[in-house]
Amino acid sequence: MSIQPLSIKKIVLAALILLLAAFSLTACQPAASETDGEHEMDHEHEMDHEDDAAGARVPNEGAVVRILTPTDGATFKMGEDIVVEVETENFDLNAEGNHWHLYVDGSVLSMLAGGATKTVLHDLEPGDHEIEVYLGLPSHEELEEGASLTITVTE
Repeated sequence: MSIQPLSIKKIVLAALILLLAAFSLTACQPAASETDGEHEMDHEHEMDHEDDAAGARVPNEGAVVRILTPTDGATFKMGEDIVVEVETENFDLNAEGNHWHLYVDGSVLSMLAGGATKTVLHDLEPGDHEIEVYLGLPSHEELEEGASLTITVTE
């Protein structure tokens, strides 16, 4: 029995896809975790969404997000857990597909859905860190007006 050239191409393509998937799963380290019984999106979806989040943002149309904790200018010791909690106005985090993104120093760390309003940052390096949050629609578009603050981590 001989293998057709088309079959070999399919096998090679499938192997490459599996290798890429395995690499992306082993290379990622979660930066935040949930604290209120809700959940973050799975990392594969988070990474797909990270690419989407980098695009243009859309008008808020009355939706507002605020960071409740930490407070702007707060100081934490290295290794201390940092709870990031948000509240929204005119935006239902329990509605299917609605979510929010957590950025630290310009990089998206988490995409939280399912009504989650808080998460915990672990092991931030010493220094100043900018924390930003943006609301996300089921279409994976981010709203253009988010909230931000700066914290300091000391040794």
